Amino acid sequence: QQQPQQNPTAAVNYGSEYGGVYGYAGGGPINGPGTGTSDSIPATIDGAEPAALSDGEFVFTHAAVLGFGGGDENAGHEALMRLMKMAEQVGARYGNS
Repeated sequence: QQQPQQNPTAAVNYGSEYGGVYGYAGGGPINGPGTGTSDSIPATIDGAEPAALSDGEFVFTHAAVLGFGGGDENAGHEALMRLMKMAEQVGARYGNS
């Protein structure tokens, strides 16, 4: 089993089964075991709520979401979803992980 890379700028570090620590909320790229859609990297939200991430994903900070939405969280979510869908169409040309 591949050991995830510790990334101090990533949104999370990896679960105790990898000797890591939960919690980094700085946003950034996620690198670890699994595929781009496997949800193989355990994480928590606010140190309590379980979450799962996948290799190659990227997490945005709340401030970035607000920035995409002109200060409105919901507008930021909608803008990022549109951006993600457009990027996925281009990314599909290169293969789907």
